Amino acid sequence: AAAATLCNLASDMIREVSELESDPELQSDLRVCEDAEAKKCLEEIKESRDRAIWLARKATDLYPHPVLFARLAKFLETTGRHDEANTVRQDYDKQQATWIPRYTDDFLMMHLDPDCDSR
Repeated sequence: AAAATLCNLASDMIREVSELESDPELQSDLRVCEDAEAKKCLEEIKESRDRAIWLARKATDLYPHPVLFARLAKFLETTGRHDEANTVRQDYDKQQATWIPRYTDDFLMMHLDPDCDSR
């Protein structure tokens, strides 16, 4: 359940960061803010994005399930880290080809947020 919780938290953080980055009102506010304020806000968004990726990586460390790797790749892609996403996808494809289902897989899937696409 810990890996699923970390992945779900990462998903929520990525969603929030994406909403902030695509919010036209926030973008407009950043343009009129003093440079230091805008820079601080942008740094906080980047830090949140980095923490979300870190959480998703920790989830794969705790339970190296192909679905968690697929979600990590999706999060990396969403945050603009295309090369890293491709590397994770290659690892996912190799792992998927040799994955042997375990009884704990069902437990993981029960706790993962179904709103987050696995690929």
